[in-house]
Amino acid sequence: DALFFDPQNRPYAPVVPLQGAGSLQVTGHGPVNYVEVELVRVIAAPVITFVDEPYLITEGQGVVLRVSVVPLGLFGSLAGPVSWDLDGDGFFGDMTGDVLAMTWERLVDFGLSDDWVYQIGVSATNLDGVTARAFTTLTILDRAPVITLAGADNVLVGDTYSLSFTAVDPGADVITEWRVDWGDGSPIEVLPGSASSAIHVYGAPGLVQIRVGAVNEDAPTGGFLSAPKTVNVRISL
Repeated sequence: DALFFDPQNRPYAPVVPLQGAGSLQVTGHGPVNYVEVELVRVIAAPVITFVDEPYLITEGQGVVLRVSVVPLGLFGSLAGPVSWDLDGDGFFGDMTGDVLAMTWERLVDFGLSDDWVYQIGVSATNLDGVTARAFTTLTILDRAPVITLAGADNVLVGDTYSLSFTAVDPGADVITEWRVDWGDGSPIEVLPGSASSAIHVYGAPGLVQIRVGAVNEDAPTGGFLSAPKTVNVRISL
């Protein structure tokens, strides 16, 4: 025996019917109870459920997006694979399939390249031609840039010390300012984001620890700090 239940586009429960025995009910109407029914079909849009929510990553990481779809409808099958809107433009077809294993590079291709909360959409159509859409969010957290310092380990008092610095950030974060702490009590030297090196003259001997801060839109006060670089300032003998 088979039961075909058509709610006429009105709310009903349960959304996914039990096979064999159970009940179906349109909101505000009496239930339809059934037993020993081999096939139960609801003439309605597919039911899309996101699996493993919430989706939360840090810049540079990948993510697996996964959905479970109950086709419903007269035929109980989908007309094709589910399709995804990953960039929030309303077009479903960026990628297809129940499971998307997205690398960071692939996310960047679709514009998901910085810390933010992004809307992700999925669309599924059954063989009745009825389409359902569901939405979730992908939260990307900021990752601090990795700052590398390069320079000599020793310098003489009065000589010019040269320091170079670089930063690697997987996110679309632009460095707007560098802040160099030379470790000798002198004022912090502020340089534009386009800088990649700086020079300094030490006036007294001793061990100093140089730190460099990188400032972008996500940086704390003083910028993201590098690991210290120890330099031995010596007197010429």
